[in-house]
Amino acid sequence: MAISAVVLSVLVPIGLGLLRNADAKVSSAVRPLPDTAQIINQKSFNVLETVPPPSKANATTVFLWPGVTQKSLTDRPFHVYDPEFYDIIGSDPSLTLIATSDTDPIFHEAVVWYPPTEEVFFVQNAGDPAAGTGLKKSSVIQKISLAEADALRNGSHAESEVKITVVPSSPQVINPNGGTNYKGQIIFAGEGQGDDIPSTLYLMNPKAPYNTTVLVNNYFGRQFNSLNDVSINPRNGDIYFTDTMYGYWQYFRPEPGFPNQVYRLNEETGALTVVADGFASPNGLTFSPDGSYAYVTDTGLSNGLFGLNFTRPASIYRFDVQDDGTWENRKTFAFVAARLPDGIHCDSKGNVYAGCGDGVHVWNPSGKLIGKIYTGINAANFQFAGDGRMIIMGRTKLFYATLAASGASVSQAVTMALPTHFFSPDHEPISCVDMHTAGMPTRIVTKGYPSLSGSLLEQRAEAKKNHDHIRERLLQEPRGHSGMYGAVLRPETELTASGEAHMGVLFLHGEGYSNMCGHATIAVCRLLVDLHDTNIFPRRNGLVYDAETKSVRVVLHTPGGLVKSDVPSIDGGTRSDPTRPVSFVAIPAFALATDLSVDIPKHCRWPELKDRLSVVVSLGYASAASCHIDLAELGFPAETFRGIIDFAALDFATKQLKAALNDSDRVKPFLRTPNENHVCVFGVMVEDQNSGSSAPGTDGAETGFYLFGEQHLDRSPTGSVVAARNAIKYFKGELGIGRSWTYHSILTQRHGKNHGFVGKTLRQVEVPCSDGSIMKGVEVQQEVKHETDGEQVAIDRRKARRVVFKTDAVVLPLLTIAMTLGFLDKNALSFAAVWGLKDDTHLVGQEYSWLGSIFYFGYLFAEFPNLWLMTRVPLGKYIGGCLTAWGVALCLISTCHNFAGIATIRFFLGAFEASLLPCMMLFNSMWYRRDEQPLRTAFWCNTFAGVFGGILSYAIGKIDGPLSTWKYIFIIYGAVTVLMGIATLVLLPDSPANAWFLNSEEKELAVLRLADNQTGVKQSKKLNLDHIKEALLDPKWLISSLGVFAYAITNASITNFNPLIIAGYGFSQSRTALMATPQAAIAMIAQASFSAVTLFVPNLRCFFWVLSSCIALAGAIMVHVLDATVQRNASLAGVYLMGFYNPPFIMAVSLQTSNNSGTTKKSFVSASIAIFYALGNIVGPQFFREAQAPRYQLGIGALLCSFAVMAACGIAYALVCVLENKKRDEKFGKSKNFVETGLTVEDEDMTDLQNTNFRYTL
Repeated sequence: MAISAVVLSVLVPIGLGLLRNADAKVSSAVRPLPDTAQIINQKSFNVLETVPPPSKANATTVFLWPGVTQKSLTDRPFHVYDPEFYDIIGSDPSLTLIATSDTDPIFHEAVVWYPPTEEVFFVQNAGDPAAGTGLKKSSVIQKISLAEADALRNGSHAESEVKITVVPSSPQVINPNGGTNYKGQIIFAGEGQGDDIPSTLYLMNPKAPYNTTVLVNNYFGRQFNSLNDVSINPRNGDIYFTDTMYGYWQYFRPEPGFPNQVYRLNEETGALTVVADGFASPNGLTFSPDGSYAYVTDTGLSNGLFGLNFTRPASIYRFDVQDDGTWENRKTFAFVAARLPDGIHCDSKGNVYAGCGDGVHVWNPSGKLIGKIYTGINAANFQFAGDGRMIIMGRTKLFYATLAASGASVSQAVTMALPTHFFSPDHEPISCVDMHTAGMPTRIVTKGYPSLSGSLLEQRAEAKKNHDHIRERLLQEPRGHSGMYGAVLRPETELTASGEAHMGVLFLHGEGYSNMCGHATIAVCRLLVDLHDTNIFPRRNGLVYDAETKSVRVVLHTPGGLVKSDVPSIDGGTRSDPTRPVSFVAIPAFALATDLSVDIPKHCRWPELKDRLSVVVSLGYASAASCHIDLAELGFPAETFRGIIDFAALDFATKQLKAALNDSDRVKPFLRTPNENHVCVFGVMVEDQNSGSSAPGTDGAETGFYLFGEQHLDRSPTGSVVAARNAIKYFKGELGIGRSWTYHSILTQRHGKNHGFVGKTLRQVEVPCSDGSIMKGVEVQQEVKHETDGEQVAIDRRKARRVVFKTDAVVLPLLTIAMTLGFLDKNALSFAAVWGLKDDTHLVGQEYSWLGSIFYFGYLFAEFPNLWLMTRVPLGKYIGGCLTAWGVALCLISTCHNFAGIATIRFFLGAFEASLLPCMMLFNSMWYRRDEQPLRTAFWCNTFAGVFGGILSYAIGKIDGPLSTWKYIFIIYGAVTVLMGIATLVLLPDSPANAWFLNSEEKELAVLRLADNQTGVKQSKKLNLDHIKEALLDPKWLISSLGVFAYAITNASITNFNPLIIAGYGFSQSRTALMATPQAAIAMIAQASFSAVTLFVPNLRCFFWVLSSCIALAGAIMVHVLDATVQRNASLAGVYLMGFYNPPFIMAVSLQTSNNSGTTKKSFVSASIAIFYALGNIVGPQFFREAQAPRYQLGIGALLCSFAVMAACGIAYALVCVLENKKRDEKFGKSKNFVETGLTVEDEDMTDLQNTNFRYTL
């Protein structure tokens, strides 16, 4: 027994170890490698055949081992050194170059993400002397928008780079080199300048006017050397920063007066101490997520302008951080072979990242290198920017990376950001749930908050006195901001004990505590219905489900009183129903004053007030006093809320107005409530009565811009202030009892319908005041449907690619075959002419030319009915029906014996085919993103028919049957077309919403992924004449129509006469059919190649439009001037070069589908293009005179002129788009990624001109 025990004690651990190793190997083996990643096996270069000396291989040289190149390393930039790196990069990492600089190293240091505005700040650096940047440029702070970065990554950004905005700090931050977030602001470590401007820690407001204050600029009266980086200890909130000698080494700071060391600053006490020294050059600085470790990069290898010393450190040191904030136990954590480690950060798991000479290197917490984000150039600094995003500074290049990891400072658990004394007495962590209501976040504390006693108001007083630091930190970190709202659940209050309320709640905001908060009430009530933990919600079982209304009544005890909320629910009240609106009735609201004229003293004036000395306002109260003023009364134009908003101007104006109101003796008597004789105006609501859509059942709508407290913006339509607005309307006689009004914020107004708050006046009430008087108010019911922050939706790109793949597998082949059959039909006439059609049907003079033209008379005749039918008939069925009909007509041509018979059928054939092109253009915009459309257009608008038409004609010519060869051409083509028409009726969906090959999730994704097209996928049934008027006045429509008309002349000419031109060179019938093939092949290759390039490189369609036109023009000139009897091969080469005539049409069509929005406008543009296409095809054949055969001098001259017009139209179209985009950017600001903002054009059927977010692609 003892022996067995011994054996087991030895074998079991060994077996378990082997099993763990086996599991690890299996998991790493089966884990898929992302397309942008590659596995690096260090064994492959541990032994090299030749190892150069340090003079040739050192920290500055790029290490390329056998089998790799610089290109192979950068093509797949995520380098996996260890399987742990898979967890860092996830399944689909990306690295995008988003901006460049020719010489100035403007992307260098102090990278800081500011969450409230989704912007990233960074600074320039002095750079190399050869760059000519000068030290003055090192003081330039800049910023970019993350929305633009993401748009550029996914191909929806109109520009090739993100916009770089200079931030004018005031007073100016001198030579900033490090930066970090701190209490809603940004700390910059400034290196100083010369003898008189010392190295300084600055605190900058990240919003205009970017005012700065100084935190510290000396150590006991002595200047620092040159501050480099700064970081905040997550345990105690103290500021730590590095001080090195780079200012001296770069000749802009005096000789150092201190060793290179790390300092610690306690802002509250002012205590400044040294925590570490002994560095060659302390540079980057960061802490582990829990604050237990500090990491410092030592870049002693670089001595600034004195050069490099490869024997000095390029190391990362780790220190143990003690409970009192001091550092101990220095350890060499890593050494970097690729130049040196500069900026350094940790992710939420404690992995360590450093910017190095070839990119960002990543180590696990034990110091093992697990991977690299390989940029191929020096990554001086970088920063996480929220979940899965990273901005990398490459000196002259700026990169945007997406991956699975997230930065510790923004994504760690709330308890990670709170020091020990932020826990309850028994050190229970504080647990929170984040929720959002119509744009405003609410952080709800569910457990772990310190115990409070007494009534709810007494609990609030105790929280304010003893635990206010928790409120401050809770709303700021992580993912918080100065405008954040919070709610602390209080199960035990006097009203929950009496059974009058289910739960008590304390409302928090950035400055203190609220009596009431509407959007937080909705979030809390929704959470309570979904919450089944009776430890958190003891009275959960007391909630009652109303089967008739399918809702649960939740009563909250707030500091302002009882709030009764009805939460729509499902599953018998066990879960809330997010598809229906939550409603609640809060404490009474009052109109303190209506239409009150208030004088504005000189010191409180704002620029938009101009010469006016007073304004008219109304005052309301619903838990706080609010001022209500019309947008125009404040001095701002009517379109303010519908375009780009000048936040700084509104902020200043409302701040000045609030100061004037609170100082006004005329206003003070009105600022009273039932419980207080005097209150202050807490916020200013700026109202636009002419903006925003009304929710069903409401009397009207308006949009508001509410700034409260210390000028925080309420991104929701406001909660309690909605009640105050209803009270004011009621007492002004504008909204009676039982009537409702829709209230929008800037966010919900731009989302369209049914996203605002609805306020319904229920009854008038009389409330007794503390002084014995009575105040009349109203009770208001409020409801809101959505609890998401801007309805942001993250698209799973892998699933999106699957949708595209399925669409390409089903829809694209059907469209391509349909268009190919249409082109075969057009080519059929010319090949039939080669095989004897003219002789058998006795065509004389211009009759053959008229057969080419009459087809397009039918085409033109049918376009207006098409325009009407395309907005009413399901598109898939419409295309299938027309396809079947023209197949029958095509077969019937074989029965004709004269010009009249063929001409009649050709007319109807044109009418049936008229639907094809405009329907294809609509399908393109309904199924594909703008960047995907050119390549798909190239597929369906192809020249396959020209390639295969010649070969098929040659093959059909070999048929030995009773009929003439030309008749077999029409019979075979027609029969195939009929079969394809039937298949199209069955297989082609009308839209993504009813695609039989997509599941329900994929259908939703198919629509969602097209949101940033801003062109819509719904087929409106209304013919909107305003859309048609807009299109007619749009210069792009005229230019593209003229270009299509010129193209159509060339199309009809080449389609109908190309075989005859080639036959004129002396080839036989069979030889002519084959010799016509290369021209079509050139056209096919050109359009496919050009379209493929536009898929990866944006804004090249106009360029290829012009380039192709010019090449075709050169071919026409060759045919026109060369003598075919002497220079046949050269002249024939000119014929083939004219094959470049087709790509301009592809580009023009795809641009029109991309650059037009609104169902009727898109249909009209598509139909009008088809009309001009028809007109050109009518005109084209008439230039080819029978008397000039086979040289056709007039016809070739017409081709020459048409190609020139096509090139000119391409240039003009590009110019119009560039100027319009520039004008829109200046007026409305840069366009957003609309999938992320949730903005769509579906509900309003908006045109591109109406949609201020629309930008035209080139």
